[in-house]
Amino acid sequence: MYSEHKITDLPTAEFYVAYNGAKPLKEDISEFYKKSTNILIKATVNIVNIHFDNLQDTKTDNALAGYSFFYKVFDECRQAGLSADDSFNQAKQECISHGYLMGFIDREEFVMLYKDILDYDTQLKEEGKIEGAEKTISVAIRSKAPFSLIEAMAKEAKISKKRLDELMTHAAV
Repeated sequence: MYSEHKITDLPTAEFYVAYNGAKPLKEDISEFYKKSTNILIKATVNIVNIHFDNLQDTKTDNALAGYSFFYKVFDECRQAGLSADDSFNQAKQECISHGYLMGFIDREEFVMLYKDILDYDTQLKEEGKIEGAEKTISVAIRSKAPFSLIEAMAKEAKISKKRLDELMTHAAV
């Protein structure tokens, strides 16, 4: 850094994103550019589809395959209507019975990581439900639905009286 000669042998950084989303992967490379004063930073990010059915190496000693298998079972359980906790426990049991994530899946760090993710996921879904309920109530208010119906909708969605009053005022405008 303080040398008078240029350093030319720095290794090139490689960036990867492990994709396990629900939508089909559109591309496998993304480029990022950032210019700051006289420096242009160009980074290429490799996007790797880690869906279990997409992996070539699904051996039980492959940690990525283990994670992918866990997530696949977890997601299937959630889609079948199981709670997040039940889905977590089912995915954990399936991993153990198939030999994935051995020596790691029972560790406190693994359980805490997924419990934090599940709590965050639940919080996002709850926020989404409230937002959706508020939009529905606003439509009902603008449509001049009976107040008793609007009140019942707010109660069911656990929307406070104060928030309902705000929605009533905003929708009336």
